[in-house]
Amino acid sequence: MRTVQLGTSSLRVSRLAYGCWRIAGTWDASAVSREAEGQGTKAAVAAYEAGTRFFDHADIYCDGVAEQFSAKALKQVPGMRERIVIATKCGIRKECDPNPDSPFRYEFSAEHIISSCEQSLKRLGTDVIDVLPTPCGPIT
Repeated sequence: MRTVQLGTSSLRVSRLAYGCWRIAGTWDASAVSREAEGQGTKAAVAAYEAGTRFFDHADIYCDGVAEQFSAKALKQVPGMRERIVIATKCGIRKECDPNPDSPFRYEFSAEHIISSCEQSLKRLGTDVIDVLPTPCGPIT
């Protein structure tokens, strides 16, 4: 698959990104089966083998399970991490997070973004998020 420069950065990505939002097969982390885990990991490997070099995530995709499936793919394929670009997003808090009476909302505080990134790094099993889209305007 052909690659292109990502904006004005030095990153080169495949012309198509693999969107990982459905890689777990559900939005409900408690409903993810071992079969779904195997299929999700296999799908990420297949995308890579087909030439995809840009993988798109978000911390809310199945409450982070999608990132864990990609981590398993990275472990299965030697050198895959060095050849791909990982994007992940954050900034959405679900209802009851962090308190039982908290509403569903957007959260762009520096504290929340840093915490979300740290958790994504752990789930992805990597030390670098290559692309982190941010909301318009400064992060406070």
